[in-house]
Parts: sequence; structure tokens; C-alpha cells
Amino acid sequence: MKTACAILLVFVGALDGTALAQPPVLEATEKKQVVEAAASALEKQYVFADVAAKMAALIRQNLEKGQYQAINSPPEFAERLTDDLRSISRDRHLRVMYAPERIRSRRTLTRRQAQAEQVRKRMTGWATTRSGKSKSCPATSGT
Repeated sequence: MKTACAILLVFVGALDGTALAQPPVLEATEKKQVVEAAASALEKQYVFADVAAKMAALIRQNLEKGQYQAINSPPEFAERLTDDLRSISRDRHLRVMYAPERIRSRRTLTRRQAQAEQVRKRMTGWATTRSGKSKSCPATSGT
């Protein structure tokens, strides 16, 4: 059974691992990425498909019409997106957050997972070519 999901979106940028006194300025391309990621997540995961479609359409339309153009602060953008989504859903569990520390920890975890996968493949005798095809490694094949 699907459950209502709280969307956590983290903006591109401010990911260098340093503490920031002020959030970075949000660029138009980043806004577009965030809106598309939010809309896609809603369409795939939100419990009420019809409401998800309306919310996704609203934020995409607002982006196209320049409704977010004057917003340069990631926390303000997150708040505005939350308000827009809730204007349709009335779902107080739904929110967009600016949380750069979360993306830093996810990126670290992702790198570690990739390294662990490489080690696992070496140990089991499988490798992936650049074309994405798996092949047996001759050095680890049976003797």
C-alpha cells in the first residue's frame, strides 16, 4: 500500500562540505531540476495519483510562467514550493526542504556503495565493460 510521502529535495550546489553562513544563490537551471524532480517524485509516489498530477502540473506551470524567477534563496524556494503543493493537496505532511547536509551524506554513501560494488565484482570474478556488458574476468576464472 502506498503511503503519503514527504518530499525531501536537496538543491544542487553548496555541496563542498563546508558550513555556510548563507545559502547559495539559486540558479534557474537548479530551480528547473528541483521542480522536475519534485513533480516526478509526486507522480511516482504520492498516494493520490489525481492530486499528484495536479500538484506536478502546478509547479511545472509556475516555473514556465516565471513565478519562481524572483526567488534566489534555496530555503525560500523550498517554502514556496511547499506552499504551492499544499494549495492543492492540503497535505500537511508534504513539504520541500533545503538540506545540503543530507545530499553530502548521500553522496558519501553512494561513493562507498560504488566502491563496495567494485570490490564485490572483483571478488566474484565479474567486471563491467564500458559498454555496460558484464563479462567474466579471466584472472579469476577457474583453473
